[in-house]
Amino acid sequence: MRTRIKNLCSSLCAAPVMLSNHMWTYCQYFLLYFRSLFGNHHINQSYVIDACMEPMYWVVDNFVVFIGPAFVVLVVTLTSFVVFLSYWIGVPFYWHKSPALTCVLIVVGNWILLNYVFHYYMGVTTMPGYPPQSPALTCVLIVVGNWILLNYVFHYYMGVTTMPGYPPQ
Repeated sequence: MRTRIKNLCSSLCAAPVMLSNHMWTYCQYFLLYFRSLFGNHHINQSYVIDACMEPMYWVVDNFVVFIGPAFVVLVVTLTSFVVFLSYWIGVPFYWHKSPALTCVLIVVGNWILLNYVFHYYMGVTTMPGYPPQSPALTCVLIVVGNWILLNYVFHYYMGVTTMPGYPPQ
């Protein structure tokens, strides 16, 4: 009877180890099956990340009509909030320190704000792929090594070069 109890205790103590070995074996089999079904030599980290980001691309492609105006409203709201806080808190704070510095900060800040608003407006209203038709941007000089090239900006954007003497012979 005593040996029976001893054998039972030793088998009960060995049961968790046997169970963990058994579960480890099944996990190894599962990993082998999973890798053999879904794995291949061409799968790497970039491919997996691209596959995981595919739903995000789909959402952006299908809902860009709604996302674009929402982001425009968000940018305008946040910019207005920052300007409001700078006039409400910043101007009185700096006015007590130095009125001359405050005037310089207001002029520079308004200049930056005007540039920001202008470029944001131009970015929102300009159609993608079409540069603005400005007579000031008809040609540009490009320096490549020892060569100076005259490049017509609009032809460059359109992929057509009609420069005299181009391509070099």
